[in-house]
Amino acid sequence: MWSRLSVAGKIQASILFGAVLAGLGVAGANAWIAEQSMRREARAALDAVVLTRAADLTDYLRDIETDIALLARTPDVQAALEAFSIAYEGIDGDRAAA
Repeated sequence: MWSRLSVAGKIQASILFGAVLAGLGVAGANAWIAEQSMRREARAALDAVVLTRAADLTDYLRDIETDIALLARTPDVQAALEAFSIAYEGIDGDRAAA
């Protein structure tokens, strides 16, 4: 088929083939750039979520620490700790096994 084409037809076909290849190359490059952009945006969104959750967890743990410190100073907890210490000291034998 190629041998039956005239020189003008071969030139037109070559130009058309080159244009199609160039179009495919541009389309492929655009698709790759778009994918990379989407990956960067998704990564940035995930990083923001991680930072927010880390801050929330830090605040939550700080609140628990504050609550425990306040609770440890109450008279009831102090009395319970003293009673526990007395009972623990009263264990005969290996206390670690009890």
